[in-house]
Amino acid sequence: MITGQRLDFGAPILAQLQGTAPPKPVITPIRPFCFSNESDMSEKSSNIHFAQFPFMVDMPTVLTDGYEHLHNQEAIVALKTISRHSLALGPWHTAISLIIQSVSGALVFEGTDIERASKSLRVGFAVSATHTSKVAMDLCLGGHYPQAMMMCRYLVESWIRVAYLELQPNAARNWFRHGRQKPQPTKNPKMLKRLEDHPAYRANATIARQLIEEANHYSHPSPEAIAHAYQLGREHKTLGTVYMPNMVGNVIHIAATSCFLIAQELPRFVTVSESFADTLDRVDRQMQAWEHAQQATYNLGPTDDRA
Repeated sequence: MITGQRLDFGAPILAQLQGTAPPKPVITPIRPFCFSNESDMSEKSSNIHFAQFPFMVDMPTVLTDGYEHLHNQEAIVALKTISRHSLALGPWHTAISLIIQSVSGALVFEGTDIERASKSLRVGFAVSATHTSKVAMDLCLGGHYPQAMMMCRYLVESWIRVAYLELQPNAARNWFRHGRQKPQPTKNPKMLKRLEDHPAYRANATIARQLIEEANHYSHPSPEAIAHAYQLGREHKTLGTVYMPNMVGNVIHIAATSCFLIAQELPRFVTVSESFADTLDRVDRQMQAWEHAQQATYNLGPTDDRA
């Protein structure tokens, strides 16, 4: 929810960590990049000033002006997205937090050497998915939807890797051997097929295949991606982004569902908290409620096979 509280970029992070006083800025900053409400969202009332971007200060005006325009457009799209899609962004963030909390700290793996290697590798894939989620969320908030879809595809593939190693722990050897080809879902369709053939994974694997097909559709040249580029050129005559609510919904659907599927796998190879199952169940209910609302809003077909 937008509260109107402005961001405080303050001192450089390194200076804060070292406990030293930040250097005196060359240019006195004005208001940091943030909007309190939609009435502020106008290129004529830009809240961006390059005192917050020290690396840009000495660069040519033609570059800084262009960057400022692009940054301002992303801020406008981000405000609209956050204010109008908070119901969906919440479960996505909660799923990411569940993964981070479960794989943080000292982890002890039991079993044979290959079983321990497989579990540690799955933790690595889960952590990588949280990093990718941050990138996908940034791209989505900024209105870069085809690029966000590329990150979404990586998230689905992360679940495939994590689940596949549960069934085929010996496959972990290939990731740790120099020069050996690493099993990748995009190059080895048998990985997903193996999950679809297993009773315990069939339902989620079917969802994963649908998500990958959707991500491929929107990340590659498609009518939607081309229309997005055309709309940018027509409205702005320059580079930039525009808010497209249906594309936001598509990105969130794929990313949040992928993170949810990864979180579901965690109890198989790490120790989770007592509240983990309840939190995961709450995320599932919130996602289903949001997806039903999306279907009603955009008259979409069924998107949830978990029900």
